[in-house]
Amino acid sequence: MMFASSEQWRRGRVRWHFAPPRTPERRLVALHGFTGDGVDFTALAESLSERSEALGVTALDLPGHGMSSAEPGACDFDRQVIEIIDVLAIEARRGAPILLGYSMGARLALAAALAPQRGPLRGLVLVSGHPGLRTDDERRMRRDSDEAWARILETGGMGAFLTRWQQQPLLAPQLATPGAAARTVRRAHARPEALAATLRGAGTHAMADLRPQLPGLTVPVLVVTGDEDAKFTALGDELMAALPQATRCRLPCGHAPHLEAPDALADAILAFDAAL
Repeated sequence: MMFASSEQWRRGRVRWHFAPPRTPERRLVALHGFTGDGVDFTALAESLSERSEALGVTALDLPGHGMSSAEPGACDFDRQVIEIIDVLAIEARRGAPILLGYSMGARLALAAALAPQRGPLRGLVLVSGHPGLRTDDERRMRRDSDEAWARILETGGMGAFLTRWQQQPLLAPQLATPGAAARTVRRAHARPEALAATLRGAGTHAMADLRPQLPGLTVPVLVVTGDEDAKFTALGDELMAALPQATRCRLPCGHAPHLEAPDALADAILAFDAAL
């Protein structure tokens, strides 16, 4: 199954993908990870639709990814958070949505949920999420790493970049999941300059350490990680301890549960939704 339809957002920057039903009782807004796009959530959307007709999916192509534009500054972390808040406001016209973010999308989702200007939000699902780096030294090291990847994009193009990026131990298990070849083809058609801008403007180094704000987040949160991903399992445990209304979910997979274990993730989301 692919998403039933897509349409360009009226402001012309963010592409929307709607999974059936188009007008469900409740809506899940999904944010992908770096190099991804909204179509990455197809398997999850299918699993959800098989289990319930009440929860539909709106999956976005974040700025610089998929079919969304990458005008100057659009890929910066704070600009993306503003875009996401605007999307949530539109979705909230038919009821407060649940916001789900994976990896880079989880960082953006957490920042959007904490923003004082955001509208109604029914729940937050953080999949392999990071609350931000603690020290200037950590940010400096990460900025240097992201800059090196950005230069590979600019000098070698998508082919050279993907060959190295997808073989990282954290990401390599995704190559064995259904649809991996099609995802690689989509990524190969990405704009290297847009992904480089995202690394520089929205990498982990570019976000604040959100830990001090976590105790004040009153939205119910589902914290999801894969047991084969030791780093983000530890970060998930940390998030669980800091958030006042959190539910913990550990799945038998790696960094990308929506690709590696979509059925198990769908079950967890529906249980979380039913408890809200």
